[in-house]
Amino acid sequence: MEATLGYPTSGVHDVVGGTAVTFENGFIALSPDGKFTVFPKTAPTAQSGTQKGSLIPGLTGRAGLIP
Repeated sequence: MEATLGYPTSGVHDVVGGTAVTFENGFIALSPDGKFTVFPKTAPTAQSGTQKGSLIPGLTGRAGLIP
């Protein structure tokens, strides 16, 4: 499965252990040793009951309510 990070939503900023740039769907970090790591957002699973863009992931049941 191929995914895209989307458009950048920040400039380069400091994070623990290096620097990063945040995108719509994740971020890319650069460590001091020059290695890049891509951290895509994980999409909610169909069983989770969450909707795309949910501010509170992990709620289950109908309409995002815990049964």
